[in-house]
Amino acid sequence: MLLATPGCDLDSDLSDRVARLEFEVKQLQAINAQQQAELEVLRSESEDLRDELERQVRLRHTPIRSRTTTPSRSTSRCAELGDGHYVLDLTTLEPEDISREVRVIPHLTDGQTDGYKLYAIHYDSLLASCGLRNGDLVRSVSDTPLTSTDLAMQAYEHARTADSLVIGLDRRGTPKELRIDLSRD
Repeated sequence: MLLATPGCDLDSDLSDRVARLEFEVKQLQAINAQQQAELEVLRSESEDLRDELERQVRLRHTPIRSRTTTPSRSTSRCAELGDGHYVLDLTTLEPEDISREVRVIPHLTDGQTDGYKLYAIHYDSLLASCGLRNGDLVRSVSDTPLTSTDLAMQAYEHARTADSLVIGLDRRGTPKELRIDLSRD
């Protein structure tokens, strides 16, 4: 049992230690969430590579005359103009089409959201045809920084009526910008 001695503030010392430990727990939880997101990206990339390998093996064992390439429904609606510039045809696009093609996780730095990490993007999906890749960290959409859920929703609402989007992202630590013109007719 500890006895209080004059000049020693045990309650204050214990409070400081508890506060430090709580802060460290929050930091570790943020790091764990980031590592989980990165693990999911690696799993998704592994699945994509496995799918591509299986496709190539099937193609190798298919007679040349019976080989046909049919673009997926979504890939045919996004055309690359070059240098990170794309055109996306929205005439038949449903919001569910995109939500089924990607998993999005908030990315935290020092416990603060600084963007959203994308994963589970299939190599022949609509998002892949628009230049997005597994592991991309989207930091902004049309000058709206994605530092909170509210700002992400604001960017989403803007995207529903915009003529073009400029997506600021980091790909494997390198900043990159994609411009996507949206065609509605």
